[in-house]
Amino acid sequence: MDVVGRLYRQLTLIVDEPEKVYPTSSAVWSYFELRFQSTFGLLLYAPVFKTYFYQALQQFYDDGVQYMELRSLFLPVFTLYVSCLICRWYLLFLPRELC
Repeated sequence: MDVVGRLYRQLTLIVDEPEKVYPTSSAVWSYFELRFQSTFGLLLYAPVFKTYFYQALQQFYDDGVQYMELRSLFLPVFTLYVSCLICRWYLLFLPRELC
C-alpha cells in the first residue's frame, strides 16, 4: 500500500458502500471526527503547520476579512529532528520583563 493512498483514505469519507458504512448521520459524524483525530499529528510537524496556518490566513485575506481574533492552545510543533519549536515561538509573546 502506498503512502499517498493510505493518507487519502485517512482524510476522506469515500467508501464503496456508504449506505452500509454510514447508516445514520450520527455514524457519518463519528467517522468524520475520527478523520481529524487520526491526522492531527500532521499539523504538529513544523513545515505542515506553517503551510496550513499561512493558507488559512491567506483564505481569510482573499475573502476580505478585515478583523480576526485568533485563540489557540500552544501545542508543541516539531521539526524533522524532533526539536520542540513551541518554546521558541512562545517567547515571542512573553512580556519583555519576563524574558
